Amino acid sequence: MPGLGHMTPDPILLIRDNILERGNPLGLPGEELCRWAKGIGIPQTGETILYTGCEYQLLPYLPSLLELAEKMGPFGLKSGIFVGAAKALGRIGLDPARLLTSLTTRDKELYDGLLQGFVRVLRGVGVDLSYLYEDEPYAGGLLYEFGFLEELAAHAQRVYDIFKRRGVKRIITISPHSMELFRKVYPLYVDFDLTVLHYTQVIEEALQDGNLNLTLPFKTTVTIHDPCHLARDLGIIEEPRSILQAVEGIDIKEVEPAHGRWTGCCGAPLEVLLPQIRGLVAQRRLEELKGTGAELILTLCPFCYFNFRRDLQGSGAGVEAKDLIEILDEAIHGNG
Repeated sequence: MPGLGHMTPDPILLIRDNILERGNPLGLPGEELCRWAKGIGIPQTGETILYTGCEYQLLPYLPSLLELAEKMGPFGLKSGIFVGAAKALGRIGLDPARLLTSLTTRDKELYDGLLQGFVRVLRGVGVDLSYLYEDEPYAGGLLYEFGFLEELAAHAQRVYDIFKRRGVKRIITISPHSMELFRKVYPLYVDFDLTVLHYTQVIEEALQDGNLNLTLPFKTTVTIHDPCHLARDLGIIEEPRSILQAVEGIDIKEVEPAHGRWTGCCGAPLEVLLPQIRGLVAQRRLEELKGTGAELILTLCPFCYFNFRRDLQGSGAGVEAKDLIEILDEAIHGNG
C-alpha cells in the first residue's frame, strides 16, 4: 500500500511481507505446513482438493509467538522489537520461521489431528479428494483484512495460477476465511472459474442421499458458535445444524438470539494489536454460549476454536470448545 507504510503498525507489515515473500503470515516453510498429511495416503493430484488454507497449521505457533511478545514488555509486538529482531535474524542467515518451529510443538499434534479428521470424515462420506501438499497456497485473508488490496490482487492471481496448473476444478474449504475470499473477493481480481464448497455443504449432501449413519458413542448437549464470516458473509447457517440434527446422541441448545446471522464475534481478529479488548470480546461471547447450559461449544473456524480453547483451559467453566469436525469424526468412526 504505497504511501501508508509509516502509518501501518510493524506487526502488520511483517505479516504482509511474510505472505508476499514466504507465502503465509508466519513465513513457515511449505514442508512444515503439509507435514500433517504425510503417511495418510492423500493423492497429490486430482480435480477435487481439500483446501486447508494453511490456517489450522499456523495455530500451534501462535501461543509461543504471543508469549514471546508479552515477555518483551508492556508494548509487546507494537514496540517493533520483535519485527526488528526477525529481520536481523534473516540478514545473518537465520530463518525466524524455523526458530519458531523449534519453539512451538505443544499443540501441533492436536491441530494435525483435526486436519486428519477432515480427511477421514470426507472420505467417510465418499469424497475422492486430493491435496496440494507443499504447493498449497495461503489464500491471503490478512492482506484483504488489513487493506493491502494491490498486493492481494497479485497474490490472488498467483493462487489461481497454482490451482489451474495443478488441474483443480473443485475446492472443498474448511475455513470461512478462505471460502469467503474465493467466493466473494477473488472474482473482483481474477476470472475465478472454480467450484468452491464448504465441507458442511458436502456432508449435508451426503446425508440427503441417505447413505450416512451418524451416531456418537455418548450423549451430549452442544451449542453452535457461528463464525462471523461463515454465517453473516456466506450464509452457511443451516448446514451444520442439519448435520448435527442427524447425529444420534446430540441435543442442540441455541444462543438466543445471538446465533446465525446474529452471532457474536469471538475476538480473534483483535489479537495482534488489541489483545486486552480481544479478551473482553471473547469473554462476552463465551458467557453467552455458556448461558445455554450446553456441555460443548462447537465452532467451524480455526481462529474461533483457538481463541475459545485457550480462554477455557483451566477456567473451571464446565464447558469445552470443540471443532465441529471432531464430533463428526467420532460420529462416523466412533472411538476407533
